[in-house]
Amino acid sequence: MGRGSPIPPMLRRKIVEKYQKGFSQRKIAKSLKLSSSTVHNTIQRFRESGTISVRKGQGRKTILDARDLRALRRHCITYSNATVMEITTWAQEYFQKTFSVNTIHRAIRRCRLKLYRSKKKPYLNMIQKRRRFLWAKAHLKWTVAKWKTVLWSDESKFEVLFGKLGRHVNRTKEDKDNPSCYQRSVQKPASLMSQTVVVGGLWNCQSTVRKADFISALASHYSFDFLALTETWISPQNTATLAALSSAYTFSHSPRESGRGGGTVSVTSPMNLFIIVIYRPPGPLGNLLDEMDTLLSVFPSDSTPLVVLGDFNLPSDKLHSSGLLALLNSFSLSFNSCPPTHKEGNVLDLVFTHPSPATDMTVTPLHISDHHLVSFTITLPVLPKRNSQHLSLTRRNLHSISPSSVASCTLSSLPDHESFSSLPLDSATDTLLSSLSSTMDLLCPLSTIRKKSSSTAPWLSDVLCNNRREL
Repeated sequence: MGRGSPIPPMLRRKIVEKYQKGFSQRKIAKSLKLSSSTVHNTIQRFRESGTISVRKGQGRKTILDARDLRALRRHCITYSNATVMEITTWAQEYFQKTFSVNTIHRAIRRCRLKLYRSKKKPYLNMIQKRRRFLWAKAHLKWTVAKWKTVLWSDESKFEVLFGKLGRHVNRTKEDKDNPSCYQRSVQKPASLMSQTVVVGGLWNCQSTVRKADFISALASHYSFDFLALTETWISPQNTATLAALSSAYTFSHSPRESGRGGGTVSVTSPMNLFIIVIYRPPGPLGNLLDEMDTLLSVFPSDSTPLVVLGDFNLPSDKLHSSGLLALLNSFSLSFNSCPPTHKEGNVLDLVFTHPSPATDMTVTPLHISDHHLVSFTITLPVLPKRNSQHLSLTRRNLHSISPSSVASCTLSSLPDHESFSSLPLDSATDTLLSSLSSTMDLLCPLSTIRKKSSSTAPWLSDVLCNNRREL
């Protein structure tokens, strides 16, 4: 029993009983194997208060109170795949206190959480789930004997990591079968997977400042490969929201330089795809068409996938009369029609793709924004690999020689003045050139270097090259 810690209630009760029977304090301490001061303090407390309870505030205070434990529990549930070391670092910054790893580990146990090994679950995106449902619906009449002949591909699993969904997870014992606590696995390792179908999303979130966790969970739930957000309302000084969005994805943010509102964010996974996210405030078009023309001219006109999406604030009647569709059509961008994306029944969030159109356009209402979530799939073409070509160049390093050395070496190889002046003009010229060539071979001989050929600018198409040759 440590110094200053209270003795158990059963011992305090025995001390009081022996005291009431007339035993002395020394005999009580000897029989119960306690110190005389402990027996004296217990009897004195009984005389003063008439009870054997411990005084309020006695004992060592915990470093984390109930409010701190609730904050720690919320953080552990939100970032369930974080290690104890990462949680300790966060706790030191959040509570402005010094903690050890063991202290945080005990605090997590007090929060009724524990670090478990994640259950393995085959990873299925929305397209795979839909295909499996249709396949199972088409084979409802199969017998049990027929089903036993099926070899399930899930029996061969390989581990694959998505963001921070690792082998371990902080969870309660009851969350054993919670899908958010699973470790995803696929039939082939991640290094061998070649993705040709990507799942994209578009949402006017109307401020991401307090919705970062919701947006991350939304992207994980729908298995988005990229998610375009408009009206982010993130100021250039706000870095906390962007850090929260980059926990499992990479992002590209374009804030509004002045005023409130606006801003776009592209939350993506690595892929060979150009994504342009646009937010146009309500009002007249202004220079939108000219700016779009200048922007799209930068991108290559080949079969490289390109997606232009965002909140254009153009209802159907204004969209067809604005000339935007004709402009995007000139860049081979196809318009993908979808149901209304606003609660008032307007289609304000638009998606344009190149070279293949988007499929499975789905609109999902979300209660925290006036705009609905737009999800779709895009089939990426298999682009041919570009083999880098090397050019061989032959040159002389003229910076390594001086004019005086060239002059002295050349004069020494020429005949004397009388003989050289008596030569015919052609012979004298050949003699001088031969001497200069021998001097250059001696002082700075030819060297061969290999140079990698640079790729042409993406906007320089074959038509422009032919026009430039004609000029």
